[in-house]
Amino acid sequence: ICGVVYIGQTERTIKTRISEHAKTSNSFVHQHMINAHGMNNVTSFRWRIVTTHPYLNTRLAIEALHIQQNRLHLMNGCEGTKLLSFLQQ
Repeated sequence: ICGVVYIGQTERTIKTRISEHAKTSNSFVHQHMINAHGMNNVTSFRWRIVTTHPYLNTRLAIEALHIQQNRLHLMNGCEGTKLLSFLQQ
C-alpha cells in the first residue's frame, strides 16, 4: 500500500504468521496497519516468501541481510544489526 517493508523469519506457515501479526497489538505490522492506514486487514497487504531454509541460524542470517538491504523502507523495530552484529557498518 505504502511501500514500507517488513522482513521476518518464522518456522510456522505463512498463513499462521500473518494471522499472528494481525492479532498481536505489539507487532510492528499490526501497529503499522492501524497507525498508518487505520485498518486491521492483513489481506490488503502484499505478502511474499523471499526464501526458505530449514535451519534457524541460517534463516536469521538471511533475515538480517534482507533487513539491511531494505532498511530505508522498513517497518521492523531493528535494522538487522541486532540480529547479527558483524553486519554493522
